[in-house]
Amino acid sequence: MNAKQHRQRGYTLTELLIVLAIIAMLSGIAIPAVIKIGGFMSKKSDAAARDLYGVLRAARISAISYRKDTAVVYLVSTHPDNYNGAQSYVIDGYGTAVRATKAQYATITSDTRYENLRDDEVFVLAQDPQAKFREMPRDTAVIGHLTAQEEQTLAAQEELAFGERRYWDRPPQSIVEFKNGIDDVSDRAHLYDGLQSRGMRVVYLFHIAEGSDNLEPLDTLSSLTMDTSATPLNNAFPAHVFMPTGELGVPGNSLAPWKERITIAVGPAPDAPKEDRFTETTEETGQAVMAAPVRIEVYRSTGRVQIAS
Repeated sequence: MNAKQHRQRGYTLTELLIVLAIIAMLSGIAIPAVIKIGGFMSKKSDAAARDLYGVLRAARISAISYRKDTAVVYLVSTHPDNYNGAQSYVIDGYGTAVRATKAQYATITSDTRYENLRDDEVFVLAQDPQAKFREMPRDTAVIGHLTAQEEQTLAAQEELAFGERRYWDRPPQSIVEFKNGIDDVSDRAHLYDGLQSRGMRVVYLFHIAEGSDNLEPLDTLSSLTMDTSATPLNNAFPAHVFMPTGELGVPGNSLAPWKERITIAVGPAPDAPKEDRFTETTEETGQAVMAAPVRIEVYRSTGRVQIAS
């Protein structure tokens, strides 16, 4: 019996060209759409948030393990805001420090410049290489503090009152605003309560000089200081401080009793390209709709750190 001969038919060049043309056409539609909704930037923001999340968790574990206050210390820099032209103050770097020992504190405060510092605000840069200061990935920063629910609630109130949603979680625009918040609560677009809204406190940072045991102020990292006194010290930085119990150490009653969950919003920096910052820009709709940041949550009473779902 003769076996049937089967011939497998391949694709012709014309068919392949048609398929490639369809793929190119779909890509031309899809890629601009992904860019418009911040799809590419969201990956960068997600990576930046996960890096910071890892450092915060490591600081909490270190505080519990070594029974010493451990701080994630932040660098604040100015970035020109391409939305309104102002200079915005945002966090774009961080490192880890530990509370000074009694001997270190005594040495530091023997200098008359530092004699008025409290022992719970003097920190020394950790010796672990992983604790060194690092910059956040290009075009990313800690840009705000509102939870998604707070942002939606405030935007809805604004829309009800004025018929439009506005750009809410705008970064502070002076070092005083960054530290102390906005005095004029009627300026709703700047709704920000300073460091306390992020569960932060000011620490004075020192480091052990290379090749010696001398303690020196770490005042060369930034030209900005959180010390707004008449004669400011240049080694004052904002920080999240984890205590040996694991909880977040917030000074006094600086947080409202209900503020158990602290939010750290990581997203495009104020000078990042507008197509990364906004899903809609003022040129398109007359409104600025900010791309959703990646939010890190820190629980005050337990110190638990997580990335919001």
